[in-house]
Amino acid sequence: MKKLIKENWFKILVVILLFLALADNPYGYYQFLRWAVLIIGSYSAYLSYEKGKNGWAWIFVIIAILFNPIIPFYLSRDIWQIIDLISGVLFLASLIKVEKTLTMNKAIKNLIRWIAVLPLSFLGLILSFALWKIIHNITSYGYIDPNSWLNIFFIEIMSNLISGAAFVYIGFKVAPTHQKIVAAVLTFLLVSISLISLFIVNFIEKDYFSNIGIISGIVGSIACCISVFKNELNGKII
Repeated sequence: MKKLIKENWFKILVVILLFLALADNPYGYYQFLRWAVLIIGSYSAYLSYEKGKNGWAWIFVIIAILFNPIIPFYLSRDIWQIIDLISGVLFLASLIKVEKTLTMNKAIKNLIRWIAVLPLSFLGLILSFALWKIIHNITSYGYIDPNSWLNIFFIEIMSNLISGAAFVYIGFKVAPTHQKIVAAVLTFLLVSISLISLFIVNFIEKDYFSNIGIISGIVGSIACCISVFKNELNGKII
């Protein structure tokens, strides 16, 4: 235990910071949190890559990018609380050694993966949506009219297509067994939530423009699920 704490004190620190972020804190705390997660996430990604844990390396890279204060993502407080919670859980989960030579047996390892399926799927959905938007904003700045249909295509359609596919794909990859069933269940879950959203935006909020993004997310999830059942996607990421 002492060795674990000594070698991973920075991860324990960022876990505490992320969980404390769920409370009502001054603005300066969240600015400090961004820098802390950027630095610790980047360092954790490097260490994971050096140890051959490429799945964890990518997870830490994505978290570091999401929290980066240099080109910040501007999301609502509710979404940030979800991200803070999931990121904290991921850092905490990374402290658990799952090597075959340790006392943790395969059953426990698989249990951890099952628990992580849904949180990682939602995190992938949020991150892929946000990353696509920022990449588009950086690459198209000054070239595409923000009010044009071309911009709507790249933002409303493509971002939701990608995030819908990411939701299914990540859960499919993380699941230790029955991956095709997991992909089907996640697709059904996302489609169900999307249908509820369609009802709300059309009959309650009258926000018809949101139909574009919601339907795109449905298409992305179904397309990914079809690819899974055609055996076009294989393997695990962790």
